[in-house]
Amino acid sequence: MILDLNNLKILETYTDSTQLEQFGEKGRAGVIIAELKTKTPLLRLEEVLGYFQVPASRHHLKVLIDKKFINRELFLADVKQIEKIEYLEVTQQDILLSPFYKNEWVLGEKYLNIVTKD
Repeated sequence: MILDLNNLKILETYTDSTQLEQFGEKGRAGVIIAELKTKTPLLRLEEVLGYFQVPASRHHLKVLIDKKFINRELFLADVKQIEKIEYLEVTQQDILLSPFYKNEWVLGEKYLNIVTKD
């Protein structure tokens, strides 16, 4: 999720295994129930790509947020928190300079990288 954390109100947290059973496999590490303090539209990935006029021919690419891998099915964003969406092709330098991701980067693979505002 891309949003202003100051606009987030935590309502409930679940960490006990008996509480987490109701959330199934996806909730096994813990669940936080939250709401936004103000009405802010949160957009799904396809809506964000349209908002930033990303060509449809690139919508199939893997998506990163600030060069970190994400699950596109769980993506929600406040577009006011996004600076730009850039098209990346992994270079040898990316692999060498990013030891944390070197096992995930594929030389020549193309990505859409969502750059958030600071």
